[in-house]
Amino acid sequence: MLSLIDCEDMSELKPNEITAIARCLHVPEIVAVEIGSDLCRTSEGRGLLERITLWSARNTAGWQQRHG
Repeated sequence: MLSLIDCEDMSELKPNEITAIARCLHVPEIVAVEIGSDLCRTSEGRGLLERITLWSARNTAGWQQRHG
């Protein structure tokens, strides 16, 4: 059986990208790895992944400022 760590290691994704996908889509990280792996296959998908990562960073920073 593969673990989340195994799947992360086999993907091209960075940990912050996995977290961003999981937060944005409200899915478990293991599902986010699969979605992210699919997104990495096309230029459109890589663009979407970048936008999701930026969205997550902005929302996290905004939350920390409000609740810091």
